[in-house]
Amino acid sequence: MLYMKLSPATERKFHKILAYYQNHDFLAQKIIDTEIRELRDSIGNISEELRMFEKKYQISSEDFYRKFENGEYDDHEDYMIWAGSYEVLLKKQGKLADLK
Repeated sequence: MLYMKLSPATERKFHKILAYYQNHDFLAQKIIDTEIRELRDSIGNISEELRMFEKKYQISSEDFYRKFENGEYDDHEDYMIWAGSYEVLLKKQGKLADLK
């Protein structure tokens, strides 16, 4: 059994969508597939951003982040953005792994 706490307006809309599908598993899988696709797209975009930093600073994001966390890099704007983007990438990769 699935329980979701929705606002009344959202619940009404969701019930309408459920009525369109006799197979609710199919609908649920479509929602999951959409989330997977969005995560993959986002991971691709972030990875491209990270590649620009890697090219600029000649170090992999993984190595940079480890050194950043160890205090080997200061709080230069690029480093802060790079570290934040890498953290977001790791979170999104974790979410994607959970859905597979």
